[in-house]
Amino acid sequence: MTAQTIHQGQWSVIRQILSQTVFQFVGVGVLAILTCAGVSAETRSAPATAKGIFAARGASESRFFQRLQQQRTRAEAYMLNNVSRPECLPGCVVASPSKSNPNYFFHWTRDSALTMLTVLDLFDRSTDPREQTQYLQILKDYVLFSRKTQVTPGPVGGPGEVRFNVDGTADYSSWARPQNDGPALRTIALAKLAKILVGRGESDFVRIHMYAPQMPAYTVMKTDLEYISHRWQEPSYDAWEELHGQHFFHRLMQRRALLDGAQIAELMEDLGAAGFYRFQAAAIEPEINQHYNENKGYIVATLFPSGGIQYKSLHLDSVVILGALAADRGDGFYSMTDARLQATALELIKVFRAMYPINQNSEGIAIGRYPEDRYDGIHSDGFGNPWFLITQGFSEYFYRMAKKYQTDGRIEINLVNLKFFEWLGLTQASPRTIEETSPEFAEMLQKIVAKGDAFMAKTLRHMNQTDGSMSEQFSRETGVMQGANDLTWSYASFLGAYLHRPE
Repeated sequence: MTAQTIHQGQWSVIRQILSQTVFQFVGVGVLAILTCAGVSAETRSAPATAKGIFAARGASESRFFQRLQQQRTRAEAYMLNNVSRPECLPGCVVASPSKSNPNYFFHWTRDSALTMLTVLDLFDRSTDPREQTQYLQILKDYVLFSRKTQVTPGPVGGPGEVRFNVDGTADYSSWARPQNDGPALRTIALAKLAKILVGRGESDFVRIHMYAPQMPAYTVMKTDLEYISHRWQEPSYDAWEELHGQHFFHRLMQRRALLDGAQIAELMEDLGAAGFYRFQAAAIEPEINQHYNENKGYIVATLFPSGGIQYKSLHLDSVVILGALAADRGDGFYSMTDARLQATALELIKVFRAMYPINQNSEGIAIGRYPEDRYDGIHSDGFGNPWFLITQGFSEYFYRMAKKYQTDGRIEINLVNLKFFEWLGLTQASPRTIEETSPEFAEMLQKIVAKGDAFMAKTLRHMNQTDGSMSEQFSRETGVMQGANDLTWSYASFLGAYLHRPE
């Protein structure tokens, strides 16, 4: 397929999305919802049983949902507008169209993989064969571009390289290298794609371009898995590209990548490698558990810092919650209902509610990276701000938590997450189990979803009110957007939250 044909297919899906978008507000009711979240548990009718827990909706929530639907269409169009742009090679994902103050016009290994995970979610939920074909073309282009960058010589070279120019050539500018979350996230996305392609009878594409058992590795997944399995013990720079050390986020990604990759290795009859990947994943688990600090009462984002910024002392970081979202395999390891994650989320919510003026007297809470943050979107000597992708990530976290509890049929409250449930408003808070037959069960799930809605309402309020565009950050003082415009990850995170919102 020629580059011209690929671009035409890419823009076809974008035009289709844009043609469905309605660029107007839904009336005064939305403004009321955006002012104070307007989606609290009180707006819902309490269902008689847990089975219908998310069905009954009040009028204000119905208006809020209309606003979410409108932004969902826009977010997909904006996100795909940054994939395989006409001035880029097919499969390239620019972090933002911004080329100055700041210059984000690069393909980041991490950001692109997270974007492709969102494309995979869209594929899963699509029922239109033509639309599914377009999504798969985007993903296949990404596979080919990823292999090109993977073998491109650079400052560190190989899977640990951080970002590339839009033509696939190396970026030699001074940067924080290596970053070992990138190959793991790429493996997670491609493992899911490989299963889809095998199921559709396209095993040849998988074997030729994604996973071939032969060594030395010459396919993208096999190369990444060999890198991860032999080098996960090594420190690297964190997801914010500021601190060198051992990171909770990276280790979670590496564990999932090795387990997901082992499944693909088995599909490709590479059984020895599959066993080795599983062995290494098991070895990572106790290292991940070391990040929970009982005295601090939260998961410490980085252990053994060995370079980079010097002012990050608490190591309380929202990346912990974002990591849990991307690394969740449904096997119970740091799942959405893990008490340690809940305790960490509460600490972050408390610190950012107190720190940011725009969070005062507001139900919705804007969330930033970490308390000591000095990056304002352009400079690294200012004051950190809330980020769209993080605030929406918290929304997704609460949505998925509610769905997990509904699936489990019980809520376990212990000494680690007790304060989290007190914050949610649980009466008679004490360590115990709340079964789905209890009225408290439905009440708590409603409260959890309402908190997720409040995070979403916060970002809806601070995005561009005319066209739904989102930057990287918005001011802690005024709420005005700043930093890189049309950040791809901002749109992907909105879609992640929207697609996981309980129905």
